[in-house]
Amino acid sequence: MIKEEFEMKKAFLIAITLFLIYPCLAEDYFYLGDREGEAELISPRQVTEGPDGNIYVYDQLTAFIKVFSPEGRFLRKMGGKGQGPGEIQRMDGVSFGFTYDKKRLFFTEFFGGHRWITFMELTGKFHNVLKLKMKRNYAISYAISLKDGGFLAEASFPCDSKRKKDYFLYHCPRAIVKISPEGEIVSEILRTSHVERISMMRDGADLPIPFVLVSKWVRLKDGSIVFTEGLSSVLKVYDSNGKITGEIKIPLPEPQPVTPEDLEKWKKNYEDGIRNKVWFRRFGKVLDKYKKSIYEKKPNIGAISLTPGNNLLIASGLNASIKGNQFWLIDLSGRTLKKIEINGYNLRISEHFVFIKFRDEDDNLLVFCMKRKGKEAEDLDRLEKYQVRF
Repeated sequence: MIKEEFEMKKAFLIAITLFLIYPCLAEDYFYLGDREGEAELISPRQVTEGPDGNIYVYDQLTAFIKVFSPEGRFLRKMGGKGQGPGEIQRMDGVSFGFTYDKKRLFFTEFFGGHRWITFMELTGKFHNVLKLKMKRNYAISYAISLKDGGFLAEASFPCDSKRKKDYFLYHCPRAIVKISPEGEIVSEILRTSHVERISMMRDGADLPIPFVLVSKWVRLKDGSIVFTEGLSSVLKVYDSNGKITGEIKIPLPEPQPVTPEDLEKWKKNYEDGIRNKVWFRRFGKVLDKYKKSIYEKKPNIGAISLTPGNNLLIASGLNASIKGNQFWLIDLSGRTLKKIEINGYNLRISEHFVFIKFRDEDDNLLVFCMKRKGKEAEDLDRLEKYQVRF
């Protein structure tokens, strides 16, 4: 009896010690993916909680949408590089979501990918494709499933090149469109066209330019759309017909001017990061001709998403501080519920999780998953305190 009591006290002391030394054992968070095998995440892009409570991650370098349990255990994968239905043709241009009835996953591909929306069972089995009936070349970069079986989507169209002295600037049109269940474009809600790329040629060998407008939007639960181009602290609200019905004033800092130093730093970073040095030596000299930024100010908004609580989660643009990226949780009246500064990217709040990506000391891109415990602002407060773990 004395021995049993001793063992129980010993076990209790060990548990307390582990709790104090390794608090992560007592907290509800984990790192997603493994270093090798099927669960490996080499280049995780989109991270989303599915309607079944599992976590879905698109891994760009393997072209698989990988599925993990709510505890982070690898379950299965779907997609993969290929030409056929259920496969992914363009690996770096994929966006996925779930149908309104929560029964299936769908994904879209950008230019050079399949010209259809692919539907998969949540088990990973291919279901069908929806071919879109557009008269001109297009790509779907983001889509939301609607109750009637159609979609609200962001469509991108081929850029138009316009000569400027001895080089060309590319104007790239985008539109928010409504797609019928049969794949027809039934309406266009709003359209933008920004200069985004530069080239020595009229058609091809183009490079991105910095500080372009962002064109970010979310669909609210009432069907209206909140839209921003990232150069204002006022968000525009549109109805489903494209009419402006209101605005939301947000407390973000105003956009800051682009300086010559900003432009030179961008050119240096781009040149250092380009992989195809032979291609760059031939076509990259066009950067020397881009002496003055077309856009006078840097976008103050980098991303915007809708939370389960019908709040807006907004990421700062290029004027984030050197300490980390800034995020605001804002209600639809424009009131700040929580502001955090954190060393991570692509922060998202789902029904049961908070996700954020970060780079480790070896520059690997990792996914940190924290289980939610309270209100959205409270969970972001916990995340800010946990960032020491990433």
